[in-house]
Amino acid sequence: MIGAVIFPINGSASQDDDPLLIKVDSFGNQQWLRHLGNPDCTEEYAMVDLAADGNALAGTIYSDSCWGSNAHFSKINIIKISNFNTIIWDKKYGIHKRWLRLNKIRVLENGDIIVTGNYDNATDFTRNETAWILKTDSAGNELWYREYMLLTATFSKNILYNVIPTSDNGFIACGTVWPYPPDTGTQDSWVLKVDSLGCESPGNCWVGQDEIWVKTFTPEKPFIVYPNPVTDKFTLEFHINPEGAELELYNLTGQRVLHGRVPRERDLFEWDIGRIGSGMYILKVSIPGRRAVMEKVVVE
Repeated sequence: MIGAVIFPINGSASQDDDPLLIKVDSFGNQQWLRHLGNPDCTEEYAMVDLAADGNALAGTIYSDSCWGSNAHFSKINIIKISNFNTIIWDKKYGIHKRWLRLNKIRVLENGDIIVTGNYDNATDFTRNETAWILKTDSAGNELWYREYMLLTATFSKNILYNVIPTSDNGFIACGTVWPYPPDTGTQDSWVLKVDSLGCESPGNCWVGQDEIWVKTFTPEKPFIVYPNPVTDKFTLEFHINPEGAELELYNLTGQRVLHGRVPRERDLFEWDIGRIGSGMYILKVSIPGRRAVMEKVVVE
């Protein structure tokens, strides 16, 4: 609708806060509201922009673990939502990060998406706040992901809050740095220029191992199955699972070899299939009120 806006605010969840996406008409009247993130955990922020086709793109995080024990791990989460409040796609990126923040999402002129934020980069030897930038195409498929640190001392902070395109097809990002000894100086602004691939220079381009793995959910298939191929057990991960699901595993002759059930509200369900032989099978997932979904599973 002309004049409609979409914006995020914080609201209540079972643990603490979760982001809300609200669409209003040109007079500010609420048309719909959608909760984002893991309903059992805390996600503090959400950012929003309009996709090239006029639908909404929300950038937030999805918690893999909740608050407590100084460990809150999350993945980058981008969701495309129609103006009628249906999820077009829902994608999660990379391995989970400690105290992850997504601070900005921006749609580029060609429809590509760029997001930026920071996370607590803790290892056995150091702990440093590290900034990152992720670029995807208009369908949310990852193009590149880079990490950036101006300060490297333990407990120093490198935070990016915004990123914009430049005329040379690169990007400028801005944020702040907080030094901790032996880094010197005081809290200060930080401006970072990168090329079209997110590299600071041809010889300075962070490349991680197994950083990006895109999880895609759609209204027709609100779950993913991994690993596939599988040896003894696989996991079903649901975007949302309010009603539960029936699981059936068939061999290629059409014989049902296993049957199981995912309880209501269970987002992660591990299924042990180690007692069946190797080969290709068909997994049938039946969710109340939806058409059953079939997926091939290879058992090694």
